[in-house]
Amino acid sequence: AGLEEVLAGDGPLTVFAPTDEAFESLPDNLLEKLLLPENKDYLDSVLSYHVLPANSLSSGLEPGLTEMLNGELASVQVEDDGSV
Repeated sequence: AGLEEVLAGDGPLTVFAPTDEAFESLPDNLLEKLLLPENKDYLDSVLSYHVLPANSLSSGLEPGLTEMLNGELASVQVEDDGSV
């Protein structure tokens, strides 16, 4: 999706992978549409929204807003079991 250079760089990076439940809640055909060449920039933005430009363990994260790789702010919630 064009992020190869960033992800292969020096880092550090932390990737937040959506759960299966999150993928199942997406509208029909959305993933297929994101993979179309004309949607490459949007797909890059969606993927980089799930990357934190830092080395972070869930135990070290604080609840609140944090800037993601694409420059947008994401709300971080840390559950009692340590999941994010």
